[in-house]
Amino acid sequence: MRILQAHELEVSSDLHVARAYVASCDAPAVDAARDATLAFVDAHHDALHRTCAPGHLTGSALVYDA
Repeated sequence: MRILQAHELEVSSDLHVARAYVASCDAPAVDAARDATLAFVDAHHDALHRTCAPGHLTGSALVYDA
């Protein structure tokens, strides 16, 4: 899995940008989740909005220091 650095992240309301971030995850452990998320995004033009009835994409992160 490729870890994005802070300078690589951007806030965007563009669904194509969100899709590209999801598609860039190439870890075998998340293949099924990635594919399901991409199918959802492809099926819902409003996937970034809470008004999307089936659900919507959100982003979060966990940062910790060992």
